[in-house]
Amino acid sequence: MSFVYAFQSFKRFLRVCLLVVVLAACAQTAAGTPAATAIQTPIASPAAQATLTPAPLSSPTASTPVAILFAPDQVDVYQVAATQAALTDLAAASGLDLRIQKTLSTSDLDPAVKLVVALQVDPGLAELAKSAPGVQFLAIGIASLTAGSNLSLIGPDGFRPDQQAFIAGYIAAILTFDWRVGVLSPAETDGGKLIQDAFSNGVRFLCGLCRPAHPPYAAYPQVFAIASPVDSGWQTPADSLLQAAVTTAYVSPASSSPALLAYLFQAKVELIGGQAPTDDLRSQWIATVLPDPTSALRQVWPDLVAGKGGAQLPMPIVLADTSSGLLSTARLRLVNATLDDLVNGRIQPNPATAP
Repeated sequence: MSFVYAFQSFKRFLRVCLLVVVLAACAQTAAGTPAATAIQTPIASPAAQATLTPAPLSSPTASTPVAILFAPDQVDVYQVAATQAALTDLAAASGLDLRIQKTLSTSDLDPAVKLVVALQVDPGLAELAKSAPGVQFLAIGIASLTAGSNLSLIGPDGFRPDQQAFIAGYIAAILTFDWRVGVLSPAETDGGKLIQDAFSNGVRFLCGLCRPAHPPYAAYPQVFAIASPVDSGWQTPADSLLQAAVTTAYVSPASSSPALLAYLFQAKVELIGGQAPTDDLRSQWIATVLPDPTSALRQVWPDLVAGKGGAQLPMPIVLADTSSGLLSTARLRLVNATLDDLVNGRIQPNPATAP
């Protein structure tokens, strides 16, 4: 019994020792392992706080620069449309917004305005240019202006109906058998005499005396004034033109009407005009002769955008609506060479005296 008792007492002693060792080890582990703590974000100093403040997503920017097209109601609608189309492309490529205005004064020249194009009517550009030296101004088809550091000119003599009539006369003469050509123009008080004389000069520039070799022996070119293109005001001049055996006619823009053009078309007259024909007239339509400042506008545009003024360019005249083929490629080259001399002042469409 004593042996068994002794053995059990020894086992209890071992368990006690083992328990003491385990407790001691746990206490040592607890003492040697640092306690977990929350991660604290240090508070920045005022200077550091200013540095860490996030920047705004975008900073304010200046207004988009602006180009203005001044085109009042009295300007020809074709010229407005063609110039606006060219300016729309040019302004977009240069990062400018385009405004179309029918009035223009110094109050319109806010700081965003960088360029002003005035078409055919002068809103007082000389004074506006003086009042806004940081704005570039371009006058198109406006006479009696002087180019300056911020004022450029296209067509400094204005639009030239005499040049249009001269080249129309030249085209008519180059195409027409026995020189049987004529012109319908406004009354003399509306500039019709200038158009008639310039047309006659263009015809005679090619054919001299322009005497037909076959009857009827009329004096060509034939010229007639139309008091009014509306109603039946054109009927008598048109009949007189046909009675003179005219087979090619120039109808100036101010004399034109749909009824007149249709009447001449039915009489088999081949036509030259100053405005685009309707589709039903195209088979007898030789060409449209019209001023077109857009090529000169594109030429001077880089300087205007760069803030450089003072340019002075002649008003270009172009031939359009030649799809009928009545004006052949070879003759078109000859006409364009003459047109270049005319526009650049090497040929003057001076009034011609009948021989």
